[in-house]
Amino acid sequence: MIVRCRARTVGCTDQGEGVPPLVLLHGFPLDRTIWHEQFSGLGGRRLVAPDLRGFGDSPASAGHYTIDDLANDVVALLDHLAIDTAVVAGLSMGGYVALALAEHHRERLAGLVLISSRAGADDAAVRAGRDEAIRVIAASGGRPVVQGMFDRLWAPATPATVRRAVAARAEAVSATALVHALVAMRDRPDREPLLPRLGGLPTLVLTGAADTMIDPGASRAMAEAIPGAELVVVEGAGHLPQIERPAEVNRALEAFLRQRV
Repeated sequence: MIVRCRARTVGCTDQGEGVPPLVLLHGFPLDRTIWHEQFSGLGGRRLVAPDLRGFGDSPASAGHYTIDDLANDVVALLDHLAIDTAVVAGLSMGGYVALALAEHHRERLAGLVLISSRAGADDAAVRAGRDEAIRVIAASGGRPVVQGMFDRLWAPATPATVRRAVAARAEAVSATALVHALVAMRDRPDREPLLPRLGGLPTLVLTGAADTMIDPGASRAMAEAIPGAELVVVEGAGHLPQIERPAEVNRALEAFLRQRV
């Protein structure tokens, strides 16, 4: 569905019942369709998955934005849907948004799930890589950047049919949307100091054992830094475990929601 939240148009899937809802935030350069296996496999709970600015059915922003702006977009959507509190699960860039919510809007969170993500800011090498991607997009469009990135998303055993279906959606993203998201990720603040302050907020950290985009060690470090956090490592999965190993991810989510939230 398409909703209007504080003057922004947002593509969103809202399915099921039960409280608190589980809000699913996609990564770069993806959209809400990456949660298909969760919508089909997690019964008995309300699931909400928005498209972030410029992805899926959400139009690109007129100018640059920050990760905190994306967090504010999520709050606007919660308000529109009359959701007081929710468990928020963020994948990669969506995890950056989830951490921004935990810092600035903790009262709206019933729980936190960080998937294939990290809390630290970009180091000099990663920032340089994002700047190079922006340069390539300006010169040649987004397709070369998306194709190069997709070579690193998957564990070796992930079927080609799965890879192609996800890549086709990403290759349709506009160059403007890609650049705005790269700038937002590049300039996001270091949220490692936030982690020790998240005690009391039920937290699950989930990573693929074969993730080459974000080292699983970063997920382990986050779980160790957040008091009481649980760590789940999904064998045979790369950067997109909810697609590559959906049954394992769904079991982990179900157990976390049942036992901790």
